[in-house]
Amino acid sequence: VQYFQKIAERIMDTGVSVRKRVIKIIRDLYISRCDFAKRTDALVRILTRINDEETSIQVKSCFYLYVSESYVYKRIFTN
Repeated sequence: VQYFQKIAERIMDTGVSVRKRVIKIIRDLYISRCDFAKRTDALVRILTRINDEETSIQVKSCFYLYVSESYVYKRIFTN
């Protein structure tokens, strides 16, 4: 959490594998930490990658957004 800003900056990296890993880390932070202060920033950063030039990043971003929102929705409305 304390390194979020540094990690999130790498979402614009030229390396595809770096961008994929950053998306996964941000998604994991979003899901695992309800008290995470930068939740909106995390989702916005993933959302911006939907327009990535790499198709696999576009798909991963869409999938992670869907999974993240589904998970949060379940946690809110099933308790």
